[in-house]
Amino acid sequence: MKISFRKAAAMTLVAWLIGSVGYAFFYVHSQLGLQGLEGYEKEWDWQLLFFTIFRLPFLLIGLASVIWCEWIFFSDDRSDGKSSGGTAEITGSTDKRP
Repeated sequence: MKISFRKAAAMTLVAWLIGSVGYAFFYVHSQLGLQGLEGYEKEWDWQLLFFTIFRLPFLLIGLASVIWCEWIFFSDDRSDGKSSGGTAEITGSTDKRP
């Protein structure tokens, strides 16, 4: 089965979105379950704001690095910079018909 860069990046993005939403849900609920919370600390939107400020940037850096690695993996010829859109192409055919 041949997979293109676009399909791999799309699957990575979907997996990242599902994982990030699950992680945010777990983070918010674990913070709301702590003892001694008072005032605005008890509200889910406040905890989600802190998740967005402190955790989401690292998740975005991770996503960018994985997609960059996929781009390098799917590039056809890294030596001369050519690319055919991220799919493999057979160039050395032995058929010599005119």
